[in-house]
Amino acid sequence: MIDFRSLQIEHFSEQVLYQHQRIYGSAETELLQNTLNISRMALSKMAISNSLFLNVNHTKRAGMMALQILDGVLHHRGVVEPPLFFNLILATLISHVGIVGGILEEDEVKPNQPAEKYYTGKGEYKSFVGPSSNSVLWPHYIERSLLFVDRNFRSLKNLNIEDVKSAIKISDISSKSTAKEQTNFCHYVRSAHILAYMTQSQYNQWLVRLYRSLEEANLLDHLGFDHLGEFRENYSQHFWETFYSDLTHLIPLLRETEEGKMLLATLYSRMS
Repeated sequence: MIDFRSLQIEHFSEQVLYQHQRIYGSAETELLQNTLNISRMALSKMAISNSLFLNVNHTKRAGMMALQILDGVLHHRGVVEPPLFFNLILATLISHVGIVGGILEEDEVKPNQPAEKYYTGKGEYKSFVGPSSNSVLWPHYIERSLLFVDRNFRSLKNLNIEDVKSAIKISDISSKSTAKEQTNFCHYVRSAHILAYMTQSQYNQWLVRLYRSLEEANLLDHLGFDHLGEFRENYSQHFWETFYSDLTHLIPLLRETEEGKMLLATLYSRMS
């Protein structure tokens, strides 16, 4: 039986290798190895998620968007600093790991048991009675992702843990970011996830997956949508009001490459 998730992970690793060679040639071998290791680890964790939306498929595509951003930086500035290469890929792939049930040692998830208990930090837990997917953890994933990063990442060359954590804090694509000041790095990570589903060839399918996941997480009320039809009809207006300001930091980079221009064309056609 073909393991399509493993194929996805290896395909992404091949794309990391390709982009690394384009930027650095045969130099920065430690950077390449660390990035490949961290990419495989992060995607392997996300492969456990059974959320309709925040899963390995979305995460891998977001990683591809991060590689496209790096390509734009290369054309725009003529150089990509190794810390940007490493941390952008890491932060993009790991930002939603908190959605995965059982990712923290305090989680209580037992086979064939409907009751699930997940750690949300500071000694607090959230319990759910199944059947449910990991989407129920959406309101808590940021705290859980931050805990995972604190516990599993130590000093690696080029790692900037504070940049990664800052990006995780504004990575929630269910709402507008409330952070008053964000670095370009944070915008890049958030935008990679926005572009991942907004430019999907199966966009309508992924919009339904987004709706159902938000519904399961009880997050639709604060978005102001009463049903799926309204969500699909009015999502373009929601996009302009909620996410376009994030993408303005990215648009000049995407305009530097033909693939980036195609992504922008797809985005604008969807939102027109």
